[in-house]
Amino acid sequence: MKCPVNMTSALVGCVACLAMSTTLLAKPVTIHLGRGAAAEEQVWLMVAMPKLAPNEGKVYKIDTTFSPNSDKRFAALQAGGLDIITSNAHSALNAAAAGLPIKLIASISQESSKGAHTHYVVMSDSGINTMQDLKGRTIGVVGLKDATQFWASVALTKAGLDPKTDVTFAQVPFPLQGEALRTGIINVATLVQPFFSMEQSKGGIKTLFTSKDAVPFDEELMVLVARDDFLKKHGDVARAFLADLKKVTAYYLAHRKEARQALLDAHFIRVPAKIYLNMEDYYRTPDLKINVGLLKKMQEMDMKLGMQEKRADIDSLVDLRYLPDAN
Repeated sequence: MKCPVNMTSALVGCVACLAMSTTLLAKPVTIHLGRGAAAEEQVWLMVAMPKLAPNEGKVYKIDTTFSPNSDKRFAALQAGGLDIITSNAHSALNAAAAGLPIKLIASISQESSKGAHTHYVVMSDSGINTMQDLKGRTIGVVGLKDATQFWASVALTKAGLDPKTDVTFAQVPFPLQGEALRTGIINVATLVQPFFSMEQSKGGIKTLFTSKDAVPFDEELMVLVARDDFLKKHGDVARAFLADLKKVTAYYLAHRKEARQALLDAHFIRVPAKIYLNMEDYYRTPDLKINVGLLKKMQEMDMKLGMQEKRADIDSLVDLRYLPDAN
């Protein structure tokens, strides 16, 4: 681009030209994104249907890494291999309390009376009919000190059992919980969507209790967690990413079947279409705003159960400045 060389505006013109040239030559920042296996469909949809995300390819690119366990995603985040991850809120609170320099920047889904719940299921012929029948049994959870162990521990405590001594918790990824139950590796499976609907279609199981039997109030389920140093260096990139996520979330909520079909086509989900396209879904906040009050209630229950050793500063941990229309 040729800069003007006449009159007193020469210097200003050249500076403007340089700025334009720099913008034109700037490459999109790659966001290394760690994802999980459930309740975060609109995040996956940004990859499956990039046309819905106008800033993708211009301001940022997404490089996704799958791990069914949030602990592994946090380890990669801490090591600098990932910039942003999805996580259940309970694991995020534990990570922050342990001193990880992170921020919670958006809500993805909630365990709410307005949507699907997590089911703890047993085989119909197992002889397990009450909570007291769980004594000496093995419960499958995705991670220790995560949401799945939290809900089970609350339900056990309410029933007069000690979750530390009366049962055994075994770590099993969500996609393998059903098989582990049916082959006798575990006695109770923790099933989220779409895996609950899939196992329900096979028959032979029954729900013993749900997450909402354990905790009657709404909770943050999946949240977006970012490294603090990434946000400080690439704040504009984070804002562009979340602006697109809000658009994609709006599309997902308005066109759920089309969005789910796109995820099936892109192999994000390997569940029969007739089940996945019609299953009950988790509640998702259209504005992506995390409910700080709910997080504080969740943390107090974590502390009471001994699943969290010290409190995280939630007011500092949650940073909604990167959301569209943030005040």
